[in-house]
Amino acid sequence: MAIAQVDTAVTGNSVLDSAMVVASSRKFESLGNIYTYTVEKSASIVSVAGEPDVVRQLASLPGVSMGLEGSLGLFIRGGNSSNCRILIDDVPIYNASHAFGLMSSIQPESISSSCIYTGGFKSSFGNYTSGIVRAARKSSMADKFGVNLTLSPYMEGVYFEAPIKIVTVRLGARYSTAPLIAEYVLNNYKDRIQVLEKCSDNYRFSGEIYDVNGGISVRLSSRTIVDASGLYSRDKLFTSDAGFYVNTGWRTWMWKFGSSSVLGDSKLSANVYTTGYDTYMLQETFYTDGRCASRVKINAGIKELCVTANYSRVLADRIKFDSGMDVKWLWQTPNISFFADAETRLGNNIDISIGLRPTFHLEKGNRRANLDVHLLSDLKLKEWLGVEFALDRTNQYFHTLEGLPTSYPMNLTVPLTQKFPEETTNQIYAGLFFARNTPDIGFLGQLDINVNIGAYYKYMSNMVSYISSVNLVKNKSTSWENDVDCGSGQSYGLECSMIVNSARLSANVAYTLSHTDRVFPMINGGERFPFKFDRPHILSLQLDLSAIEHVVGRKNKKASHHVICDMNLCSGSRLTAIVGSYEPSPYPYYWAPSFSPWREPHDLIVKEFYYTRPEMSAMNGVVAPMYFRLDLGYSFRIESSRSSHEITLSVFNVTNRHNPYMIYNEDGVWKQLSIMPILPSIRYKMTLRS
Repeated sequence: MAIAQVDTAVTGNSVLDSAMVVASSRKFESLGNIYTYTVEKSASIVSVAGEPDVVRQLASLPGVSMGLEGSLGLFIRGGNSSNCRILIDDVPIYNASHAFGLMSSIQPESISSSCIYTGGFKSSFGNYTSGIVRAARKSSMADKFGVNLTLSPYMEGVYFEAPIKIVTVRLGARYSTAPLIAEYVLNNYKDRIQVLEKCSDNYRFSGEIYDVNGGISVRLSSRTIVDASGLYSRDKLFTSDAGFYVNTGWRTWMWKFGSSSVLGDSKLSANVYTTGYDTYMLQETFYTDGRCASRVKINAGIKELCVTANYSRVLADRIKFDSGMDVKWLWQTPNISFFADAETRLGNNIDISIGLRPTFHLEKGNRRANLDVHLLSDLKLKEWLGVEFALDRTNQYFHTLEGLPTSYPMNLTVPLTQKFPEETTNQIYAGLFFARNTPDIGFLGQLDINVNIGAYYKYMSNMVSYISSVNLVKNKSTSWENDVDCGSGQSYGLECSMIVNSARLSANVAYTLSHTDRVFPMINGGERFPFKFDRPHILSLQLDLSAIEHVVGRKNKKASHHVICDMNLCSGSRLTAIVGSYEPSPYPYYWAPSFSPWREPHDLIVKEFYYTRPEMSAMNGVVAPMYFRLDLGYSFRIESSRSSHEITLSVFNVTNRHNPYMIYNEDGVWKQLSIMPILPSIRYKMTLRS
């Protein structure tokens, strides 16, 4: 039952991929806090772009609430979206999305497996407070040349690997045609789009989305390898009309160099990496004579440079010990951390893992010391039944001021200050897990069934939030401290999940009953209020059925058919809205419209608020209608010893349900804005091997 981490190791003439593996006696695929996935299983999640996505797999787990429909803005056990960390070979990727979170910037062909943590973390992670998506890229020494080509209406990509004696080279690149499609539609049919119907003939939109990644591994000996890897993604969007011009975009990068050696029962590794992202926005408005009326320019982001060393060893055949240290520079401020994890089995029924991570934040005038603590224990009551307990205390050494609930791109990331110290989370989890194997059930064969039922409580301190929603659009990095407040939050809930696997079926059902709230001294009068994405009920279903497998042609090509189904049903999100208006006491005479020094269009605004005032709901007091979405897909694959061809047809939101993006009250009538209609997609993938 014990979970063991097998990092890149050398055996004979090959290097093993990093992957989450388990002891042979373990029958449980997940125990309530840690979930493992392959890229093939990630393909059973239908996305807006029709692309497999290891990050989007989060949406199918218990305890995870969605943000904007179809986006990668995901909120784990009541935390913020930015509190979740995405790691590629243990390097944090601070923004892993394209197109405001609709697509991932991680090429699925470059990933061998992924592991998702909602609790029971390892001390080697660091600098997060909510969840971890730990993806392992392909890093073994290849023995054959291979190339993958993918084509879809929204993303085209190529990925290849080539062995050259003791060297393996891997390179990948993708380019999205989505901006070209949007450019054609918006520029030629803007009169049919409600939000653009008032634009002039001079309205223009254009954009560019792409990413590249690669790696090189060199086998210096049967026990030592060195490797280097990198990732770079870029989004550019331009919008202009007669009265305005907007230029916005973001980029993400990661570069890593490291080495690892196996010495008997020990392994020693050292790495240096740099990672980060930056975002920019330039917005200009113009008078009718062409003069610039206003100009707003915002730049934000985060940069991290890290040197890390790790030592692991198996002691007395029962204790796996991992330790190390890392030195990170965030905004040129050093963070020094030491970490140690110990895993062992007590008797035949108890597995326990303990981790400690002291961190020293050494900014001049703002020096701090913190301790991350992790405890994960599994008690096997019977061969098929057990109990899991997890305790985690984590700290995050930067803040992200979240605006749109999409993911990272346009949020402002800021360093710690005396007024806004590190975010800290304390979380406890307890639950039951059990597993059963059924007899053969005809077409499906033998079913492996894993069930988890557990409860969690999380307390979050030193969280930041905009005091007013107006600050979401007017904020600048030089004034953020005046526009935000520091507070706390809590989340608690019941999580249930069932995973069913067989030779032909992979299914996952998850349900969460939870509550999440926030409290800030300068927001809502200091009273506690529900979090925007406090969804009391969340139900998700993921299914991948291999319908038919048969041999075709004279070369024994294997054909397979897969049917994919995803369903999401949850409570609506919350928002603060104008629910009515009332007549106030009049302004002093010198603010009256007839005495106003301003003229059109300002005097129209003055007149409106001179006679009426908006009546606001309670903070996040309006609950949007229930959210429901059904996605379907079909995949056909033909595979031989040297090639494979796969066609995937998918439909996002197959019922064309108009789920709410925004709810507002206009003239006493509640109205709803929806942005995600039914979206069909087709994807072709070809793989060639020499």
